[in-house]
Amino acid sequence: MVSPHPLDFGSVCDFLDEGFLEVFSLYVPRHLNVVFYEEHRREILRYIYYHQNEDGGWGLHIEGHSTMIGTVLNYVFMRIIGEGPDGGLNSACERGRKWILDHGGAVMTSSWGRYGLKAKMAVHQHGNPPEMDRGSRYLVENVYHKEENSLNWLNPVEFLEDVVIEYTECTSSSIQALVLFRKLYPGHRKREIDIFLIKAAQFIQDVQSQMAPGKFHVLPPQNMFKQTSFVVISYRYGAWGICFFYGTWFALIALSAAGKTYESCEAVRKGVEFLLQTQYADGGCGESYLSCPTKCYKPLGHTNFVHTSLAMMGLIHAGQADRDPAPIHREARVLVNG
Repeated sequence: MVSPHPLDFGSVCDFLDEGFLEVFSLYVPRHLNVVFYEEHRREILRYIYYHQNEDGGWGLHIEGHSTMIGTVLNYVFMRIIGEGPDGGLNSACERGRKWILDHGGAVMTSSWGRYGLKAKMAVHQHGNPPEMDRGSRYLVENVYHKEENSLNWLNPVEFLEDVVIEYTECTSSSIQALVLFRKLYPGHRKREIDIFLIKAAQFIQDVQSQMAPGKFHVLPPQNMFKQTSFVVISYRYGAWGICFFYGTWFALIALSAAGKTYESCEAVRKGVEFLLQTQYADGGCGESYLSCPTKCYKPLGHTNFVHTSLAMMGLIHAGQADRDPAPIHREARVLVNG
């Protein structure tokens, strides 16, 4: 599900990654109630209720205004979990359905929202939910055939451009994988792997060098296209996670795997300094989703468990425990007491 704690950043991306795939994959073969106990379903519903907007809808994330994709996914999710058409805290289902119908009906949702509708339609356990009545024929006849031609205007993550092109994350993951592979098979294509690791680590350092004061973008700046050997498909910004904590975490892990240390690498030192400077007085960290559209670090103003975890892991990989473990201890205390 979207993150179960109210301090965590919940978004449609989280929903898809942790909730949508799991719940709908269990729902279609009718295994949902076998895997999810009543208590689990009750807590999921409670979280959805508490993040419903006053107008009855849900947004792309817990701080966002109501959108069709957010409202359709959450509404269908409530129905699948077990709520009736007019059920839910403060008439959550009825209010959500009204928002959907008032804004053109469920047929106006994007492709991801349609996946949820398809799952509901495929099972027919309770029949089509009321908000589908207006467009049931449209959905049955067209949803399966028109997505490729309509994704340009149905993209639900306009505030996270090019979400599948994440160079810091992908480069970091590649470095970690090849370092592990080299340990297991030290003689296999050694020269090629060594060259890759050198270039990949330099790429990550180049990304950070253009992001004062030490943060790591998930994507490189446009003018880095000519400075690296990587093939750049698109220059626009985008990331699954909130960019700077997320990118810094991946970068520090990669640089550590590539043999870079706080003492030997300026990029590591700058990354650590960023994580230390942005730690709140309570020991936690938090970054606003506004960092994504503005491409500039925006503090959240309060502690977020996910961002605190990312910062703590980044500091651990950068060897902070050997220099001064206190910042890591403060972050761990926040997570344990949360």
